[in-house]
Amino acid sequence: MIYDSKKDGPMQFVIGEGDEPSGLHEMVKLMRVGAKAKVIIPSYLAYGLVGDDNKIPPSATLFYDLYLVEVQ
Repeated sequence: MIYDSKKDGPMQFVIGEGDEPSGLHEMVKLMRVGAKAKVIIPSYLAYGLVGDDNKIPPSATLFYDLYLVEVQ
């Protein structure tokens, strides 16, 4: 588990900006407020061959349970 909104609070980011994986940005663009999704993001749409130099190793596939709370 890398990120847990129950413990860390909701994740907030601007679509097209920031360090979040591009696959996450693409998925959120397809969602509506209140939508839930289980998402598998392959490494080439996540952190690629290098990882994030912290918790995510190289070539890692990411799994998300998403719930879109709000769009501003």
